Amino acid sequence: MTKEAKSLGTRLRATRDAKNLSQEDLARRVGCTVGHIGKIECGDTNGSVAMLARLAIVLGVSMDWLVTGERPVKK
Repeated sequence: MTKEAKSLGTRLRATRDAKNLSQEDLARRVGCTVGHIGKIECGDTNGSVAMLARLAIVLGVSMDWLVTGERPVKK
């Protein structure tokens, strides 16, 4: 992922594209509508914590990174 991915929606779309998933595929896997995925990607909504957690799991990224763009600090 690049530094240009500054918003939740941008990170979501870039990660979804990198995994070769359509909005429909992702929606089916996380249990929501295609419209909801589209709204998150466009920045119209951020989604619930539960939805963000499911998105992170399905996409194989941390929820911290998906929401903030920051990698977790390892201690």
